[in-house]
Amino acid sequence: KGAELIRMLAARIGSEAFRRGTDLYFARHDGSAATVEDLLAALGEAAGVDLTPYLAWYAQAGTPRLSARCHYEPATRRYVLRLAQHTAPTPGQSDKRPLPIPLKLALFARDGRMLPLRLAGEAAPAGTERVVELTDAAAEFVFEDIDEAPLPSLLRGFSAPVILECASAPEDLALLLQHDADGFNRWEAGQHLAADAFRTAHAGSAHNAALAAWTGALKALFARADFNDEALLAELLDAPAVSELEALVEPHDPDAVDAARRQLERALARALNAATLAARYAALHAAELGVHDARAPARRRLKRRVLELWVLVDRAAALAAAEDQFAQASGMSERLAALRVLTRHAAAAARAAALAAFRARHAQQPLVLDVWFAVQAEVPGGATLDTVRTLLGDAAFTLRNPNRVQALLGTFARQNRTGFHRVDGAGYALMVEQLRALDALNPQTAARIAQVFNGWARLEPKRRALAEAQLRALAATPGLSRNLADIVQRSLA
Repeated sequence: KGAELIRMLAARIGSEAFRRGTDLYFARHDGSAATVEDLLAALGEAAGVDLTPYLAWYAQAGTPRLSARCHYEPATRRYVLRLAQHTAPTPGQSDKRPLPIPLKLALFARDGRMLPLRLAGEAAPAGTERVVELTDAAAEFVFEDIDEAPLPSLLRGFSAPVILECASAPEDLALLLQHDADGFNRWEAGQHLAADAFRTAHAGSAHNAALAAWTGALKALFARADFNDEALLAELLDAPAVSELEALVEPHDPDAVDAARRQLERALARALNAATLAARYAALHAAELGVHDARAPARRRLKRRVLELWVLVDRAAALAAAEDQFAQASGMSERLAALRVLTRHAAAAARAAALAAFRARHAQQPLVLDVWFAVQAEVPGGATLDTVRTLLGDAAFTLRNPNRVQALLGTFARQNRTGFHRVDGAGYALMVEQLRALDALNPQTAARIAQVFNGWARLEPKRRALAEAQLRALAATPGLSRNLADIVQRSLA
């Protein structure tokens, strides 16, 4: 939270004033016991503003929800932005006061242009991006000389640590995804679109406008020669995390969540198409040969994501590329990316050969061997439970090694939702069995692993009952350590 608040202050006063303020702060307080008040005083003096109200962020718990409602008036060419904030009560703080919230924003025309921004009462526009500050529970900001109904880009750069609530149509989010130069808002638009597409897919609807908008926008972006931010593109091509999607459909069925998410990924892969993915993979592979520069990690990240999508639409060609990459990789990230694809998608013989080769190469490197266990445990599906049981008996596995335990059991429960949450409850039974054994050796690690059961009450009824039964059986185990008992009781509370 502290880091986010400092970043928020930088957004409020601007980067140049923030630098002047930090220089002043260090000149005054270097080598002494300084306070947050001292920092705010220096920043405020450098910027010529009073930042004292921001101290309330340090005293008040909870994350504010910022509601944005927008209205365009064609007759007056005015665009009205209404903001309201609310922070839910927290233990010991039932009354929440309004906090100062700097909102960085821009307005886009439908052709992707950023519009000049002039607030009512100002003589001239102050650029195409600016910060407005909400200091009360609610406020209204009116922009003049707006020739068409614009598309708002709010909370640019995540200018304040708040939860923004702003209704947007799929076509509006798609436009932001394609044209917004702000990386955070471009990513956020994609995440919202994908979440809407997931809801529709999860509900079984045949018509999915959000999915079409999401895949269409990403297809256009993927084809743009002038978009060369590989790191951002790799993130944009990722569907939301499973944990994020599960929260959208509580109580949730992990199998149904997984199926809907896979539907999104397959649709995206089809939209990008096999030929385009193959060409991009080849270009990224060629760019890597003998090149070690600042952009290399981003290229590798994008190459990995392209390979993951390619295998969904041209399995044979993508697996052949993965086998070559695995054999010829000059670094660990390249080798691991190929191994993950082979472990998830290759036939049994090729999968076993890759895993055996990786293990033989890194048998004397314990931390890398941890990854070997994790790669197998994270393969989606209930059948992976049998793999985990086999690996528990592997000569290289021991409950006495916390890293190895996290790599196998922790990865299985956290990253393999369809395996751990098998509908027959076998995943829960295995975990409780191992927690009992682990607790006798390392109660601290057992307590950390047991947290994988947190959230069991949000599962669909059958799994919820099975998980609860296993937790209650674990709680009744004689001689359970205080560490593990505390976590289990909290989970059951």
